[in-house]
Amino acid sequence: MRELIEYQAARIETVLALHRMPGRVTGGHVTPRWTRFQVVPDAGIELSSVQRLAGELAVALDVPLVRVLRLGVAVDIEVL
Repeated sequence: MRELIEYQAARIETVLALHRMPGRVTGGHVTPRWTRFQVVPDAGIELSSVQRLAGELAVALDVPLVRVLRLGVAVDIEVL
């Protein structure tokens, strides 16, 4: 399970970097329904820019749905 989470975190960082929106996955939370990654984007990155990548993140992670939510300074990416 740990390997999968590390793989998904690396894929999230890669997709963001490909779109010139670098960020770092700083933590996560796993439940039976979803995995939530906390991402701290670099300064100047807007939430709407990351939200537009939800479909591409889902494809990159090979999951049916990804939700992007704001949590203070960080962005939560929920993998369902």
